[in-house]
Amino acid sequence: MPDVLVAGLAGLGALLLVVGVSARKLGDFDLPMNLATGRLMWHTGHIPRIDDFSFLHGTVRYVELVSVTLYAAALRLGGPLGLQILGGLSAACLAGLLWLQARRFGPVAFVTTALSVAAASSFLVVRSSALSFPLLAAVLLALDVHRRQPGTRRGWQALGAFVALSLVWANTHGSVPFGLLVGGMYLSYRVGCRFGRGRLGPLLPASDGSDVGAAGGAFAVAVGMGCLNTAGPELLLGPLRWGGKLDVLGTFSEWARPTASFFADHEPLIAVTLALAVLAGLFGRDADTGAHVPALYDLLLLLLALACAATAVRLLPLSAILVSPWLARRVGRQVNPAPVV
Repeated sequence: MPDVLVAGLAGLGALLLVVGVSARKLGDFDLPMNLATGRLMWHTGHIPRIDDFSFLHGTVRYVELVSVTLYAAALRLGGPLGLQILGGLSAACLAGLLWLQARRFGPVAFVTTALSVAAASSFLVVRSSALSFPLLAAVLLALDVHRRQPGTRRGWQALGAFVALSLVWANTHGSVPFGLLVGGMYLSYRVGCRFGRGRLGPLLPASDGSDVGAAGGAFAVAVGMGCLNTAGPELLLGPLRWGGKLDVLGTFSEWARPTASFFADHEPLIAVTLALAVLAGLFGRDADTGAHVPALYDLLLLLLALACAATAVRLLPLSAILVSPWLARRVGRQVNPAPVV
């Protein structure tokens, strides 16, 4: 496919996505608090430590600095439409990052990216959690670049990007432990490849066992960067932070466990996307190596996506994002049989 046509299709798709998501009405329940916090920071120049918007004036333990700043700036510059456009740009950024990781597999990258973004469409709204979606895609891309070019300047730059993304994510939304989990899985995979020495074939290829020291150092620094937020290291405890309990989450609809009827009635496209991902794992081949057996890291990402889909409604968009590169990798060779560069 000519490069000009590819660029044209990518640009047109991004524009339509921005317009489509920007046309949605603002309706998230957390948005007014985020806007009020951002406006307060804008006028005072300080991060609030006391909740001036509640009757009891409790302690503010965590402020999503990047999110509230972006929302306050968008509202100040463009009003409600500015907020809507910010949501559209976030969605386009997600699609662009997913496509960048899969583009070497040929035209299938457009299909898998569109499928995953469409599957996550219900969750592409103006809220801080939605800003974590492109951050997850960026983490996946950075780790993939290092995986393909370990020990090179570009590979080390990718690890540096992973560290920087952890800092940004920690101040954007409290889901930064999820990104660090992916980074920990990647490090564990490289360590396994290092000690496996190719004895398990494509599951733990010896070629992915190099540059373990750099990957480990980057992961350690990324964890430290994740602690640099207004809540400190407590943020990395996830739902357990500040005395929360996992069993309480089920009382909130977005943390409820998805059921078969929920998928059928509300999110059928996510169910279809995950089913295709499983089929691709069973019958597809790795587009880079031609092996039927997937590498353990790719398999772990698929299992993580399935675990997200089985755990909570709120995690469904993360599962759709995780399987996008997997689908492109597993079916790229069938769709584009030419050698992958």
